[in-house]
Amino acid sequence: MGLQDFFNTKLTRVFQRNGKQLPKCIAIALSGGVDSMALTHLAHRFSQQNDIQLFPITINHNLRPTSTLEIPLIRQQLDKMGLLRNYHTMDIHLERASLTQSSTDAKEIEEEARVKRYAALTEVCSSLGVRDVLLGHHLDDQIETYCIRLLKNSGIFGLAGMQELSKAPVNIKPERLQLVRPLLDVRKSQLYEHCIANDIEWVQDYTNFDEEYGIRNVVRKYLKDNEAVQDRMLSGYTAAMKFNHRTDLKIKKLYTSIKEDIQQDGGNISMKIPTKMLEKYSDIVLAKFLFKMLYPLSPSRNYHYSFNKILEIVPRLTEESTSNFTLLQLQWTSKTVDDHLIIEICRQNPSSPITYSFIMTPYSTSDDFLFDNTYWFKVENTTSEYKHYTIKTLTQQDKQLMETPPKDYKYSRYKNTPALVDDDIGQIVALPVFHKEDYIACKLKDNIYSI
Repeated sequence: MGLQDFFNTKLTRVFQRNGKQLPKCIAIALSGGVDSMALTHLAHRFSQQNDIQLFPITINHNLRPTSTLEIPLIRQQLDKMGLLRNYHTMDIHLERASLTQSSTDAKEIEEEARVKRYAALTEVCSSLGVRDVLLGHHLDDQIETYCIRLLKNSGIFGLAGMQELSKAPVNIKPERLQLVRPLLDVRKSQLYEHCIANDIEWVQDYTNFDEEYGIRNVVRKYLKDNEAVQDRMLSGYTAAMKFNHRTDLKIKKLYTSIKEDIQQDGGNISMKIPTKMLEKYSDIVLAKFLFKMLYPLSPSRNYHYSFNKILEIVPRLTEESTSNFTLLQLQWTSKTVDDHLIIEICRQNPSSPITYSFIMTPYSTSDDFLFDNTYWFKVENTTSEYKHYTIKTLTQQDKQLMETPPKDYKYSRYKNTPALVDDDIGQIVALPVFHKEDYIACKLKDNIYSI
């Protein structure tokens, strides 16, 4: 099978997973390197066959002196493909101008670049009505990622590398971009061959093997010079990927078996699992299931690194008749009743209420903002007056701020969920998690870990 046929089959399968249809429009993160230029050419042919509108997008970090000079080459190649009219660029500027000051600076600037890159991509895609972005990561990138994570003592799931389909990793908008990586089984050498065979020029990034530009470049150069090591790393990555895949299949089976007994009420979740069913699954499967389920509820900003913490508490859940503890800023309660394990989880009581105050001008709508790293909000002021609001996590004493509590009000259900206080009158005017209001949009953050 040729690369184009492989790409078409792969991308169709990824998009049509779980019965979904091919999207009407797709964006491509286009740096101009051989990876993204090959991806653009492959995707262009795919889009022509499937009546899909394609939008190449270049985010210029302005880190290299030549980066601005590379845009004309990219435009020239897109013009040859007939894609120039759909091309979009956006410049981002980082606070630090150089990567070479120290390793700490390199890490900081890499993180800043990542956040700003996804923010820029989200902004452009939002204006175009695009939700899906193709990325040019390939098998060589996976091997490098495996090596880097191995050096950092990553767990088995981290060693499995990047996924074909994932959500954008930073909270920028309530609806995250969907990232699609159709080249993860393709070697970089194949992408070079494709570009050469199709007369596609690309930008050569001279920093790719410069060891001053971070650990990935060090690893890349070492693997290039040591093919035997590269083969061993590929074997290790493949084993980790297969283990991850088998685990995910078991998680999906577990979820399908108990989904009718999973109840979510605002920021609270409860689940009931037959104890005999637990005997069929390892602690790793149950831990990863919980890890995937609980991301939207947890305010933790280090959630991505918390799998091992959940793995450590699984025996407490499965072996103790009752258990009560806090983890990931969540309150956990478990008990065994009638041969079922019942787990209830809600937001942990913060040491002091979480608050966010803001002022709204007449007839205005706020930007989307994330409260307590959990709930996305957008508030509209439909009056001719300035409004002074505070959003806070609800405490037991806050009932006195309600003119008329809801009929279903029960503090154990409402506690620590966001309440909107009108500071001009000193009253709680909305409990938007449980009672919708026309002037407030409120929703839990997207789950980036699919089951």
